[in-house]
Amino acid sequence: FRDHVAVGSHPFSWGNPPDVHCCNTVDGQGWDDNPVFFFSDTLEDYRNIMVRNGHTDVKLWATEFGWATWDEFPGDPPETWMSYTNKWQQAEYTLRAFEIGQQTDYLGTMILWNMNFAWLPGLVENRDERAAYSLLTRLKPQQERPLYWMLYDAVRPDVHLDRYDAG
Repeated sequence: FRDHVAVGSHPFSWGNPPDVHCCNTVDGQGWDDNPVFFFSDTLEDYRNIMVRNGHTDVKLWATEFGWATWDEFPGDPPETWMSYTNKWQQAEYTLRAFEIGQQTDYLGTMILWNMNFAWLPGLVENRDERAAYSLLTRLKPQQERPLYWMLYDAVRPDVHLDRYDAG
């Protein structure tokens, strides 16, 4: 690790909010009984491994993260946990994850998954989980999920949108 500047991780959360830690299980829910299903636990576990091995000067990058939602897509989601998060929670959880990243000294670059997989032919129709993370959809009348506009708003201090949904 001497010549490395970062370790990458994929701290996905299977519908669990970014501040929540394992394991307050809900009977019959699932994806809440193992630390790997939690954003903060995953990052902390990676960091603890790095510290134990003397790599305290190496940053941890979230090279792929996000919250899936099947909200407003036709049919049932490909996995039950995609019904745990609606489009508004997707936005709330993602912005909170970025706040956590800004407040955590060992966390560096964060790469949100993904912009537009719901636009790819057949992904929604074939219930492909990659579509559920998308910020852009083919839904009418609005093609952007609230997260798209909240991110737009968050990085422009001179702009404040009145709303993040269609209408």
